[in-house]
Amino acid sequence: MASFYPLFYKITHDEPGYHFLKAVAYGLSGGYFLGLKLHQWLYKTGWLKQKSAPCHTISVGNLVLGGVGKTPFTMFLARLFKNMGKKVMVVTRGYKGQTNHPLVSNGYKTLLTPLEAGDEAYLLAKNLKGIPIIRGKNRYQAIMSVFKDFLPDIIILDDAFQHYALKRDLDIVLLSAHSPFGKGHLLPRGRFREPISALNRAQAVVITHVKEENQGKKLKKFLKKRFPDLTVFTGDIEVEKMVSIQGKEIELSALSDKCLLAFCGLAEPVYFYQTCKDLNLGITHFLSYPDHHRYTKKDVLHLIEIAKKNKIDTLITTEKDMVKLLAFSPLFTEANCSILYPSITMHLYQIEAFISWIKGKLGF
Repeated sequence: MASFYPLFYKITHDEPGYHFLKAVAYGLSGGYFLGLKLHQWLYKTGWLKQKSAPCHTISVGNLVLGGVGKTPFTMFLARLFKNMGKKVMVVTRGYKGQTNHPLVSNGYKTLLTPLEAGDEAYLLAKNLKGIPIIRGKNRYQAIMSVFKDFLPDIIILDDAFQHYALKRDLDIVLLSAHSPFGKGHLLPRGRFREPISALNRAQAVVITHVKEENQGKKLKKFLKKRFPDLTVFTGDIEVEKMVSIQGKEIELSALSDKCLLAFCGLAEPVYFYQTCKDLNLGITHFLSYPDHHRYTKKDVLHLIEIAKKNKIDTLITTEKDMVKLLAFSPLFTEANCSILYPSITMHLYQIEAFISWIKGKLGF
């Protein structure tokens, strides 16, 4: 997968060249579209049955592969409901997790490792204290296996817009202001998981990576014209603090004169690179790995080698990547290399309007 990923990235982002492979990918996109329509038809006609959880259920998802901020938004939404006094449970697929055990966290103790849970499930468990985190490819089965233990008022389904098997009260879709529709092609030719018409199923869109409230007006206007019943909000992902692999907070001022090596394993590494630039960090070297990359000792030694060769003693990565590097902390310590991540949060510009909207939709 790692060797194929750079080629996949170039094709889906429509970089110059690769005409034959793009033509093949375009043909495969046609097959993907037919499979998608068949899948939807089977649920629409009742051949496949949708199931319902015994409480309010909200899906957070996207149309375009990666990079929109689903995990930060899921955490924002879970904390919002918790602060309203609601009992919340978050359910995720647990992509690349190595166990079938559904309970990642009971809200007070994380019960699985990053490799067992999957990076995003573990990240949710690490950050959402007092909120149970459940994982499973079959979301309904995972929910029902623990429902009586927690009796939630609200279940948040992380990355579930395309998960038709489970009914929900609300679908909230995130779109990036930088590239809301990718290059306009379905997978594997482009980055669309579904055509834009799928937004007819959603009740709200959150446009992310909006640096100021008045930005994103053109996209917002397009969405309101194309989907009149859709409620549109805007927001951005903000850095709260810098944190070391040992969990120590680091002042940004301490990094101002340093040359830094940044790396990540994300679907859209450009967003992490831009975050580093927005923080005025002196990034002299940047490496990207495939999304959900599992780091090995060889990877870590390679990073340390690059850092030492260029007289760099501080590395920057994402929190999602950091959870998979915890086991290698002694290697960084032995090499006198610090490794940090920016702790991020989702900020909505229309927060009061959003709270009013969601209360109205759920009857609170």
